[in-house]
Amino acid sequence: MLLFAVLLAFPWLASAKTVPFLGVIAKPVPPEVASQLPSSLSPGQGVLVAEVIPDSPAAKAGLKPYDILLSFDDQKLFSPRQLRELVQRSQPGQEVKLKVLRQGQIQTITVTLGEQEVLAEQPAPVPEYRLFQPYRPIVPWFRPREGFWESFIAFHLEKLEGNRYKATVEYLDRYGRKRHREFVGTRAQIREQILKDKDLPPGERLQILRALNMEEGLFLWTPLEVESPNL
Repeated sequence: MLLFAVLLAFPWLASAKTVPFLGVIAKPVPPEVASQLPSSLSPGQGVLVAEVIPDSPAAKAGLKPYDILLSFDDQKLFSPRQLRELVQRSQPGQEVKLKVLRQGQIQTITVTLGEQEVLAEQPAPVPEYRLFQPYRPIVPWFRPREGFWESFIAFHLEKLEGNRYKATVEYLDRYGRKRHREFVGTRAQIREQILKDKDLPPGERLQILRALNMEEGLFLWTPLEVESPNL
């Protein structure tokens, strides 16, 4: 509702743009894993696949969690940020070859990038000013921050009477505002509610669904350099 009101008040923020989409949540390779990588790789090479978004181009191509991405076409990969930038510079529908290290074996996987729409910030209209009034351009009062989907804050699963639970999630939305969601019911009912909640970003939805398979309690995530599902 708040976002709807904002778009009414600031219509120049309401347009959308299409961006290329790979469908992974990536993070740096942990030091204990990096120390066991083949010596033939360049120092620091590799990006760990933490999650694969269901039905995404990455999933359809066969990428799996814990794969280590070594290169994107002819570019060696050294960080999630680099991977994100390479995806952003590509085009929807473009085929890219990913060199992947899986269970000690290096293989090449071809992925056809998909596309998704995100809100695009447009230049604000310049208002009319009276004579001699200095011109000051209007700047939107919020701006999407870089890596805005890497914003999962906390998840709390509370046991109620019977087989019922209350799941509470907090995260930052694409505009950096803290969002709060509560879901009540059995685990199956909560899963259904989460899957139907279109306002939840894919990354946060996956984290909650994974947490539902764990024991109840407080779970906190502090992402290192986790990239968004917009990859």
